[in-house]
Amino acid sequence: MPLVATATPPSDADVNRLLSVSRMQAIHDSMIPQLETMEEKQFDQMAAKHTLSTEEKAKMVQILERSKQRIRKAMSWSELEPVYIDLYKHSFSREDVLAMTKFYESSAGQSLLDKTPVLMQNLMVAIQKKMAPLTDDLMQDLEKIDNAPKQDHKK
Repeated sequence: MPLVATATPPSDADVNRLLSVSRMQAIHDSMIPQLETMEEKQFDQMAAKHTLSTEEKAKMVQILERSKQRIRKAMSWSELEPVYIDLYKHSFSREDVLAMTKFYESSAGQSLLDKTPVLMQNLMVAIQKKMAPLTDDLMQDLEKIDNAPKQDHKK
């Protein structure tokens, strides 16, 4: 069962003001190209393991483009704004939302918002560096399974 704030819940207007002053739509929208880039890399990795004909490569590009369109639609602000509002209303009290709004309206809050994109880019690079060896290990394990002699399961 999800945790629910027990104090007076914020109104839609309270949450909308917080989402606006905290630039949530811009932050949210900036995640979509990152998701697309991650997906492109996954497609490139899959394609690199196989010799694909020109026709197969074209089909892969079409699949990737359709997938990007689906991501853009499913992750669009118009689709997710009601989810954000609902989650904020059920996760925070009105007092919490008003305090966060006050913070984000302050110079310190605006500074945090101004610097967060660079922080997040640097964090993504650091995480990718940490993940690369793990991904390599996983790929080696998968190759071992793929290259292992096939056992006959008949008795």
